[in-house]
Amino acid sequence: MVRYPLASVLPRFAEVHTYDAYTGTLLDALIDFLRKAGCTVIILTATLARERRQEILGIEAGEEHYPLITACPADSDAVEITLPAPATKSVAVTLVDRDKAAVEEALARAEAGQQILWIENTVAEAQERFRVLATRSVELGLEAGLLHSRFTPQDRSAREEIWVTLYGNNAWEGRTSTGRLLVGTQVL
Repeated sequence: MVRYPLASVLPRFAEVHTYDAYTGTLLDALIDFLRKAGCTVIILTATLARERRQEILGIEAGEEHYPLITACPADSDAVEITLPAPATKSVAVTLVDRDKAAVEEALARAEAGQQILWIENTVAEAQERFRVLATRSVELGLEAGLLHSRFTPQDRSAREEIWVTLYGNNAWEGRTSTGRLLVGTQVL
């Protein structure tokens, strides 16, 4: 068995938010312990307030910037690095209050090679929408999928893996080969 000193571990915490008192206390204690052990702790967050960042790191945090990197090495003062703002992107959102028009729009866009993500509020609504879109997708030679919380854990995991691969960052070439429709609930 290989043993690594605790200081060689690089703990990472993702999606750190302003938690309730119980969870926040646990997080504070864990980060304090890791820093005292000489570990470098990486906290990934887009929503952590300046006051909470001060509490976690035990420092006087600077101004609010986004994106921002705050480094607090065990043997020196904290450093805050403001990153350039990401390029702005335009997204068009169209509210269609007619079911048939929305279905036709989604199918036309998928047929044109676009990747469609259709989110419904309930599992029953997602299943019904999938029935309609999947039937039409087969006729058009398009891929269609369904993802919601009522699948067995194994089935859901397998479906998530497929669709994350198809819609993920590393799937650009595959995304441009054919249009797709993924229907689901808020799990998406």
